[in-house]
Amino acid sequence: MGHKVKEIRERLVEIDNEKRQFALVEVPKIAEDHSVPQGMQYNQRETDSLVEASEVIGRDDDKELIFSHLLHNTDISNEENVSVISILGLGGLGKTTLAKLVYNDSVVEENFEVKMWVCVSENFEVKSLILKIINAATDQKCEDESLDRMKRRLQDTLRGRKFLLVLDDVWDTESIGVTPEKWLGLKSLLCVGANGSRILVTTRNRSVALLVNPSYMHSLKGLPHKDCMSLFIKRALKKGEEQRYPHLIEIGEDIVNKCGGVPLAVATLGSMLYLNREPDRWLSVRDDDMWSIGNDHILPALKLSYDALPQHLKPCFAFCSLFPKDFEYYSESLVDLWVAQGYLKTCKKNEDLGKMGMDYIRQFCSRSLFQVENDFKTIMLGQEAQVPDFIFKSTKLRSFLIPSRAGKMMNQRFVKTCISRFKYMRVLDLSGSPLEKLPSSIGSLFHLRFLDLSSNDKIKRLPNSICNLLNLESLILRQCTALEEIPKDIGNLINLRSLAITAQQKYLPKGISRLTSLQLLHFFGCVNLMTLGEEIQFLTNLRRLGISNCDNLESLPPNMKLLTALHSLHIDECKKLDLMKTREGPQGLRSFIICASDLEVLPPWLEDSAKVLQSITVAGCDNLTELPKLQKFTFLEQLLIGSCSNLLALPQGLHCLTELRELEINDCPKLSKSCKRQLKGGDWSKFAREAKITLDSDVDTDEEEDKDEGAFDDHNAISNIQTFEILFGTYEVRQGKMVSFQVEERGGHGRDGTGLRSSHVPSRLLHMGRDRDGPNPGSASINSACQFCDSEPVGFFSKTVQIGWLCEFSVLMKVTEDILKII
Repeated sequence: MGHKVKEIRERLVEIDNEKRQFALVEVPKIAEDHSVPQGMQYNQRETDSLVEASEVIGRDDDKELIFSHLLHNTDISNEENVSVISILGLGGLGKTTLAKLVYNDSVVEENFEVKMWVCVSENFEVKSLILKIINAATDQKCEDESLDRMKRRLQDTLRGRKFLLVLDDVWDTESIGVTPEKWLGLKSLLCVGANGSRILVTTRNRSVALLVNPSYMHSLKGLPHKDCMSLFIKRALKKGEEQRYPHLIEIGEDIVNKCGGVPLAVATLGSMLYLNREPDRWLSVRDDDMWSIGNDHILPALKLSYDALPQHLKPCFAFCSLFPKDFEYYSESLVDLWVAQGYLKTCKKNEDLGKMGMDYIRQFCSRSLFQVENDFKTIMLGQEAQVPDFIFKSTKLRSFLIPSRAGKMMNQRFVKTCISRFKYMRVLDLSGSPLEKLPSSIGSLFHLRFLDLSSNDKIKRLPNSICNLLNLESLILRQCTALEEIPKDIGNLINLRSLAITAQQKYLPKGISRLTSLQLLHFFGCVNLMTLGEEIQFLTNLRRLGISNCDNLESLPPNMKLLTALHSLHIDECKKLDLMKTREGPQGLRSFIICASDLEVLPPWLEDSAKVLQSITVAGCDNLTELPKLQKFTFLEQLLIGSCSNLLALPQGLHCLTELRELEINDCPKLSKSCKRQLKGGDWSKFAREAKITLDSDVDTDEEEDKDEGAFDDHNAISNIQTFEILFGTYEVRQGKMVSFQVEERGGHGRDGTGLRSSHVPSRLLHMGRDRDGPNPGSASINSACQFCDSEPVGFFSKTVQIGWLCEFSVLMKVTEDILKII
């Protein structure tokens, strides 16, 4: 027993020393609340409806938008008396403040007989909410009675009365948050109100905003810089003092910039500096990290989002703290790192962990913890990173990530030291390093799950000891342009899930057929590779196969039918590849992409996947003259065509595909013109109403069709308008007839939003709409290539969703989900 006590004491001392080394801070434990399930603690935050409107800055436009939907029946088809409006945004943006502005406006007093404010917080307990609603409606304290009697009293109180109910701060926290059953149960009780009654819900979770089935969802954005400065000056200085302290205003500009448009952060930092006129204090606030400034408002407000996460998501989010501030990364790369750490758990054999990880990312986006970024560049540390000395004192380091710029300082000795010191390492990222040789000691890292050697132009051979890494799950050798061949014993890596290769060899090693756990395989720039061989056919768990810039590749495996799990095939810049040599194709293909090919017709084996294929992308195929008949592809949802100059018409019967939701044609003027004529036909009218169709912008339009003077007189017809995006303009069509054209000005791809996946296409498609005198407004500068297709650079077919109506013109929101930015 004495030895065990001694071991425990030594372990506690070790933990304390590590805490000091990593500068961890102790957080006081919150008292337990025994009214919630074990292991769950929820936020006791309570809000009220009081607000001083003159103190609120920069929300007038948001208020008017809410009013436009609050006071008018925007959902013509809604037969319910009570409709829902949701306000969505991350913590501290001012959702509650906006709701208060609306709630206290005199217009609400005039239009609603009853108004009620209820703070919900994390515990969505229906009985408690019924009690709060009754109290708010009657302005009297209601006794806690049986659930049945309380439900009857609630309905008696609201029956036939036009009301506004604000449900502030709604969460979907595990076990205690809102669920579809709870919401429908409460909503059914409220439907006794008079026609025009409204429920206004505020939440920071997109899943909640959608769950309540709103007639309108308002995504709250950060305040513009000008409004942030006004708020900051109002909190930090007395009225008129800004003229006396211009030097403080300059510092204040920098302080406001670090707040990212979040009013809570701006107001909190401004209040901290109130009556303090010492430049050194202002500079300290400007230069310190946001969380070390010592305020009691910002971090707790944002920490609520973390506390509400399900347990399986918390380690994944905490792992992101390893990245430097404002670091941007590909979602697939992040998922690989999570997998390497063992954070993605499943009981199912051969579960697609990549798909599970992408679902995690969507959940983080839904909860406003991740932000979709839109300019496709990788922002790393501004200066070369220096490795802290204390790192080498740790023997249990699990992840070693080297930013691309800092990677150039990593020499042979440094890497050897890392390998010998960190025996528990799971993640080793040496991408962009100038290493000429990988130490053979790499084979001793038994726990290693993720190894990235990409973008190295000096390594010619890998040590065969790399094949001793039996737990390795991701091996990235992309753009290793000098690599002569991959190790012959690579088949030993039986747990490998992801493999990306750039090598000079003509044939693959036979052992590759033993990689039966492989789910993603990508060949990029394998300029000498002539065939994939029959070994690939035995990778029965392979889900995604990408082949790019393999100039001498002549054929795919003859019997792709054996790849029973394959659902995505992407081929780009493989001029000699003859797809007709493949006798039987995969039968489960859901996405097929072919770019920059000399093929004249699509391979007939695509029909082997006719019952499941959902997306076809064809680009840069100048010899292609016709598409196959697609009637058999009953589940086809997306058809994207670009730079196919000799393709003159779409196949007959395309309009019969009931699942087709998107048709996009770029840089194919003849095809676009033909398609426009087809849209006039009666058979295509229903298709034109239900699908999103994107055509070349230079297609001539009929002036008589463009001018329909009475088109917008009937506002009841707005719900029938279909939005067609045509490069940099928007057509609006009603009942198959084009009625107007609006040019849309864009500064980039993304504005906000989550949940939509963009298809990868080469950068040439970004340039199709390029103006002669200037760059494409939708293009973006990038420094890194896509994790999967590795195009140089990566372009995206746009996806458009409707987020509301302004008069008769639609508001468009661009969405990409391939690069995320930690807030």
